[in-house]
Amino acid sequence: MKNNFNDCLNRVLKDEGGYSNHPADPGGPTNYGITLRDYRDNINPRGTANDVSRCQTDLQNQVLECSGL
Repeated sequence: MKNNFNDCLNRVLKDEGGYSNHPADPGGPTNYGITLRDYRDNINPRGTANDVSRCQTDLQNQVLECSGL
């Protein structure tokens, strides 16, 4: 399953990867699937949009707990 997950994730990130902070997006600041809320819940409760914008893909597994699959 992990191999399938990583393959699927890589395909999604081709279109969805990178920083976004569109006013119409209710998720707010997001980078590689990590929202500001995710960042605050899992990394730093005082995190900012700037922190999210600097997230690297290696944080993705940590925040989304994908490494346990």
